[in-house]
Amino acid sequence: MTARERFPFVMPRIFDPNDLVAMPRLDANGALELGASLIACARAETRLPSFILHGLEEFVTEHRNLEHILEERLGPPPPDGYRARRADILEDSHWAALHDWLLAWTRLPISFPEAFSARRLFENLFPEGLTFTQLPYKLEWQEAEERLRRIERDGLENEIAKLGGTTFLRALREAHQAYSEALGMGGFKPAPPRYEIPKRKSLEATCASMRRYVLRALGHADEAEPETTALAERLLRPLHEWNARPIPTGNTVMPPRA
Repeated sequence: MTARERFPFVMPRIFDPNDLVAMPRLDANGALELGASLIACARAETRLPSFILHGLEEFVTEHRNLEHILEERLGPPPPDGYRARRADILEDSHWAALHDWLLAWTRLPISFPEAFSARRLFENLFPEGLTFTQLPYKLEWQEAEERLRRIERDGLENEIAKLGGTTFLRALREAHQAYSEALGMGGFKPAPPRYEIPKRKSLEATCASMRRYVLRALGHADEAEPETTALAERLLRPLHEWNARPIPTGNTVMPPRA
């Protein structure tokens, strides 16, 4: 006779460790960015406990699969790597210039109309800062393209001009055109609907493996052993920093439970 048959009045214990971990809502590029930061922190450690390492290996595999799916959708890598690298550096610097210029405006008191406008622009164009500029070339291009389209679609160019940012925007567009040519993205077309199914499944698998990895890192920490707590803090620092950012809008998902 089982314990439940002997004591039917005892309520079963319901304990799901997934409820203890707050994971951010992520789109595909966000999962790649956050995942890359977590993986980099793990690889910076000279030695990881096997308990954590097993979760890391699964996470790396799913993360790589998602990256491959997104890159396949955008075509093969550029043939001229040197030209692409130079164009990437230029694009990054121009986005950083626009970012820092808007950030300076936001530091004025909100009573200034310009400060209010700058904050709205900043939150619209840089909800996650400049992390998108660290994506692989074509994924970064896609993020930059979407922001430039948003400027045109939502009438943000007039707001930028009122703040005196026309030169920033013109330079950014020129840099983006050079980046597009270096990557061969002139004929870029939106993905067909059938592309969204494997992308969605891969995104969910990546987020699930990310959650399991985070749980392993947390489960290894023991307050009685300070070195284990310090390791968990180093491994999960990107997650802590990510959760401190504004939540972007768009097609995002919560990482599913393991």
